[in-house]
Amino acid sequence: MKKRYILDSNDLSITLEIDTALITLELAHQMNEFLGNASDCLDASDGDIYQVVACYAAVILLKSLINGCTTGESIRQLSREKGFLFCSDGGMTIIDYDAPKLSFGTFNVREIPV
Repeated sequence: MKKRYILDSNDLSITLEIDTALITLELAHQMNEFLGNASDCLDASDGDIYQVVACYAAVILLKSLINGCTTGESIRQLSREKGFLFCSDGGMTIIDYDAPKLSFGTFNVREIPV
């Protein structure tokens, strides 16, 4: 079975698909315990452990995408993070995302007094 989650905030959004055959309930709970604040995160997600996994992953994936990585590169980077090894080989897929494209000209810059 697969589950999909859309996570959004302001001008960022990402839709993730989690393959529950590869990322089992046990594995998802282990990841939550490993990354800390386990009970708080689970409570905030109304007990949906896969939502917790998606939230943890979204932060790392969106940083990678904003830095110009492709979706495949972003998933590979995620799978190298401690606790996320299960994300490679189809455990998690980026279905869609919307993130700002940052470059040198993105920002309005002005000096402010010290």
